[in-house]
Amino acid sequence: GYTVVENGTTVSSYEVMQGVEQFADFIYDGEEGESGILTGGRGQLADGWVGGALDSLNEAKRTFAWVGWQEQTVEILFKFDGNREFSSVNLHTYFSYSGTNLEVIAAERIDVSVFRSPSTEGQVHSYTLTANDKANGDFGFIHIRTTNDQGRPIEGDEVRCTLKRPVSASGTTFLLLSEVTFNSTAKPLEEPSVIIVVQFYCCRKRNKSTALDPGPHEPDYEEVDMNSIGYVDMTPNPAYSTSRPEATDTYSEIEEETADNTTDTPNTPDPHFAYVPTYI
Repeated sequence: GYTVVENGTTVSSYEVMQGVEQFADFIYDGEEGESGILTGGRGQLADGWVGGALDSLNEAKRTFAWVGWQEQTVEILFKFDGNREFSSVNLHTYFSYSGTNLEVIAAERIDVSVFRSPSTEGQVHSYTLTANDKANGDFGFIHIRTTNDQGRPIEGDEVRCTLKRPVSASGTTFLLLSEVTFNSTAKPLEEPSVIIVVQFYCCRKRNKSTALDPGPHEPDYEEVDMNSIGYVDMTPNPAYSTSRPEATDTYSEIEEETADNTTDTPNTPDPHFAYVPTYI
């Protein structure tokens, strides 16, 4: 009653309510909490094997082919190592079965969402079962596309599947799954770009003779808007200071540094200007 399926996308782990009775997830290798939630492992839903017809099995004994629940709604969270692009999710389910000791009713609606942790929500892709799904047999795959409005696969590292049974389904019937596979490709996250902005400042000697009450601690040099001084030759010149004058500097100290190398030419900036590159 088993068939091997190709599944190129490896599930890191999945979380789900433990199955009941003979349809428990017997090979799950994670932990089962007090509330019955399986976490941190993988089991029958990601082992690469799909189940066969129930009439070939003993209904009273456990089976490793199918995992089953009697809840009205079953939610499964699949986790993956790294970001991926998902184009479809495929669930192998039993559509209906009625035996001596067992009745199976499939989910009426399946919601699938792909998202990137730590987010817990994504665009929901809903699928409602039709008569065509059951036309090819009592069990089979349901394929749900997970693309955006432009037809592009959805990116993420987690996929949530929510299966909802008909309201008419009784608490004694089962919802059965044997495998969930994914059509996806790895999509590494792009590294953020780093932009360095360089801003130049221009300083000049403060004209204290016309300043309004400069005060004893007023610096000898002031910052100037470079757009307001017309043409400026930015060619490096050893005559100019390479750092912003401090408040403690005096005009005489900077003048001694530049006096021997300055000439009055039309396109030469004032030797008392200092061009200071500043990285932001």
